[in-house]
Amino acid sequence: MKLKVISSEHELFDGEVLSATFPGTSGRFTVLENHAPLISTLEAGEIEYTEPGGKQSRFSVEGGYVEIHDNRVTVCIR
Repeated sequence: MKLKVISSEHELFDGEVLSATFPGTSGRFTVLENHAPLISTLEAGEIEYTEPGGKQSRFSVEGGYVEIHDNRVTVCIR
């Protein structure tokens, strides 16, 4: 699935991932391929993702929004 993470200043990541975990306002959640459509707010915490080949990355966020639709995950963070 495709993950794109942007802020008001620049693009932080744009690429293929196997999974992504987010600090949702109602709790942490993980997104895998073919996830149901969803829009959620994010609170302060870490976004974690795994790229094909197993490379794992993470970065801290202060909050934002995530939209999941048709194996595309778009995240706007603060």
